[in-house]
Amino acid sequence: MLSLLLLLVHWIACIWHLLIREKGSWVPPKDLDYPTREDNVLWTKTDFYDQSIETKYITCFYYSILTMVGNEIAPRDASQTLASSMIIITGAIVSAFIFGNMAALMATMNKKSTHFDEQLDLVNSTMRQMKLPEEIQDQVLKFMFHVQNSPDLH
Repeated sequence: MLSLLLLLVHWIACIWHLLIREKGSWVPPKDLDYPTREDNVLWTKTDFYDQSIETKYITCFYYSILTMVGNEIAPRDASQTLASSMIIITGAIVSAFIFGNMAALMATMNKKSTHFDEQLDLVNSTMRQMKLPEEIQDQVLKFMFHVQNSPDLH
């Protein structure tokens, strides 16, 4: 599941890079905090387009992860806005899928323990109703725990 998640994030990063490959078409949100004024016009400077392809990829990868969990990626035009909206929706679906599978896995793991607890309660109440001696009750409980803890006896 983790491999598929990383592959999805990679694809999203590549798609985002294709959308923003033209110089100046996007400013990473981290650079939006440093605006400059030139000729009474407010500009945001970024060195994103001057960096190596590896650094650009890592930046796009980082922002694709953030966008998948619902953070802002600061789109500048309609295609970027549409793409970031689709990324957010995809992220919500993927998150729901992952959390749903984790919940199902936890329920399956607890099923065996819950079943054993129910059997133990039933045996205890039956032994009390039969008024068995303490020694026999202890032996029965030891046997039940032995069977529970032995993987080849299930």
